[in-house]
Amino acid sequence: MNQAVAWIPGRNDSMVGGFIFWSFWFLLRFLKEQKPSQLLGYVLLFLGALFTKENAVMMVFLTAAWIIVIHKTPISLILKISGATLLPVLIWIVARQTALDDPMTGSLAPALLYESF
Repeated sequence: MNQAVAWIPGRNDSMVGGFIFWSFWFLLRFLKEQKPSQLLGYVLLFLGALFTKENAVMMVFLTAAWIIVIHKTPISLILKISGATLLPVLIWIVARQTALDDPMTGSLAPALLYESF
């Protein structure tokens, strides 16, 4: 762990690990107590993990495996968690696509930023 933190480009590895650990912790708490605040914590921390490093998208598969295979969650709760998991993924996809678009042909906001400089 010391090498990942000491090397500046490697810092995102420890950050994404923290985000994934805490988002999974909130997911486990939500499965136990089913409080909306815990589901919100899971969503926000998962979104933070996605914005830290793209590899965090693997959390979708970890979540699916846990709630279906290990926890044997009822279908109504699976649908709720699936929707909550897909929301950060969709936000991340839109933000990533907006950032990668050509400012001259992409959406309006990057084009306005490009023209202002």
